[in-house]
This record gives sequence, C-alpha cells and structure tokens, in this order.
Amino acid sequence: MFKITKISYQYDKTKPLYSYNMEVKPQEIVAILGQSGSGKSTLLDIIAGFITPCGGSLTLDDKEIVLLNVEQRPMSILFQKHNLFEHLSVQKNILLGVSKVLKDSIKEVEKVQAILKEVGLEAYEHTIASELSGGQQQRVALARVLIRREPILLLDEPFQD
Repeated sequence: MFKITKISYQYDKTKPLYSYNMEVKPQEIVAILGQSGSGKSTLLDIIAGFITPCGGSLTLDDKEIVLLNVEQRPMSILFQKHNLFEHLSVQKNILLGVSKVLKDSIKEVEKVQAILKEVGLEAYEHTIASELSGGQQQRVALARVLIRREPILLLDEPFQD
C-alpha cells in the first residue's frame, strides 16, 4: 500500500499551500484530476523526490520514503514532455531506462523487444527517435518507464501531444 499522509508544499508565501492525503492499493490505478495550476504535477514531483515537501509522510508498504533520494525511490515517472534523445534509436532510448551506459546484452535487448510489443512499436526498434511521430515518441517514453517494472508508475499527462 502506498500512503500519502498530510504531505504539504508551498512554492512561496504568496502562493496557495498544497496539501495531499491518499491511499493507493497494490495494482490500483489512480487518476489525479484538476485544473492547470491545481498542484497535480507538484504532487508527482513530491512523490518522485524532485521537490521536498514542507511536511507529511510518504510510505510504501509501511516504509517511509519521503527522505529517500530520487534514485532510491521505487518508482518511475513519465514527464509531460517525453525527454527522448532524438539522435538515438528507439532501442537505445528504452535501454536508458535500464542502464545509463546503454548496456545492450541479449537479455536487455529481449526486454526492450518485449516492451516494444506491449506498446505496439516492435517494428520501430532501430528507428531514430526524431523520425517518429509525436504519439510514437510518447509511447517510446512510456516503454522506457515500463521496462523498469517499479512498483509505482507516475504518469504526468502521458497521452498529451
């Protein structure tokens, strides 16, 4: 179970104080809806560890994670902008989700091929990212976060483009 308890954040004293409480069960899908500027991306940034809350608690299976560094948190995030390396192939972009050194062992390449099949892009494995449509690029970015198989997957407007 993932729990957000009294997490709060304020950009500065002139801005509103955001406050969040939520419980998410394993395998549960939750959508956070609201107008622009209502704090949806702020909440995702807090969960991911990009910004530090003013107070509160984030727990996964009763273990506090609010003080963990970004790279130690058991999650993957898909940003509003897909952040692909336009000069790299689809395969290499997805491999970056697994390793910073683009390790392309047989096992890793098989993982990439399986995830590409899941997102319907198996024919584009060796295509350069800049040659893809915006929607295809977004699916590559989604594949890159899915390949990590973290227990928490954060999607910030994943179907925008």
